Amino acid sequence: MINALVHGCERSAEKFSHLQISLDKERETVRVVIDDPGRGHTYDMENSLEDAGAQIGKHLGLGVIHHLSHQFRIENRGTSLTFEFLVNPPEDDD
Repeated sequence: MINALVHGCERSAEKFSHLQISLDKERETVRVVIDDPGRGHTYDMENSLEDAGAQIGKHLGLGVIHHLSHQFRIENRGTSLTFEFLVNPPEDDD
């Protein structure tokens, strides 16, 4: 959400980002959708996220949320992000 406000809204009080959080009880999933009015990204965000585990800085926060979510979707060149989190995720055997 901070990225949406800083980059998508260009820190302008006249521009708005939207945050939507919903619960699907049947699927035991929380969905978080963030939209901003920005132009989006010209780089390949998916590749950037794959490398996020090895880097510190620019995309680390997004990489962490991507890693923690069950599903992740990028639309409109990165101006719309959807994360889904399992409410009762299966236990890891690690």
